[in-house]
Amino acid sequence: MFTPMEDVVVMLPKSMQFGGGTADFASGGEEKGLNIFVARNVPVHKQLAFSVSGTGQIPREAQDGETADGQVAASGAPDNRPGGGLGRPEETPDPLHAYRWWIIGGLGAALVVGAIVVMNQKPRTPAVAAAVASSPVVESTVSPAQGSLLQAMKEELFQLETERLQGKISDLDYQQAKAALDLTIKRAIARSKP
Repeated sequence: MFTPMEDVVVMLPKSMQFGGGTADFASGGEEKGLNIFVARNVPVHKQLAFSVSGTGQIPREAQDGETADGQVAASGAPDNRPGGGLGRPEETPDPLHAYRWWIIGGLGAALVVGAIVVMNQKPRTPAVAAAVASSPVVESTVSPAQGSLLQAMKEELFQLETERLQGKISDLDYQQAKAALDLTIKRAIARSKP
């Protein structure tokens, strides 16, 4: 032996004889129809010699009953499944198996409807909403010349609100310009009334 070994174990069927050539092997008892012989604390470069005679087979439960870890397996078949073989997997389908396509179809329809709603909406910006909310109501009975004047004032009011929201104008300047535009719009509307 080239490496130190804690234990060297030889397991034989009962129908075979073990001849320990050295006195290093001791009987380890019997387990599952096998005789066990153990050499303990074998030092490096120690030569172990033994002989085996007779014929026999390892009993089937001894071959299938133990795993590599020495634990007893639950079934008689060799266990080579991934995950260590925690047990036979259930053959029953998942509980939502019958409704799977209905659920997928419903989610797909909801996504399509949502996409249609989003694509048909018109974009709204805060600046447009603020300008529309703060502008005075203009009657539709104005002449074309006065309409173009009112339209120009509304554009100016819209530009003023946009600059305020973007922070390009101070609050004092905004208040003064807004008051002047409101007064001009009110005077233009008052002149257009008969």
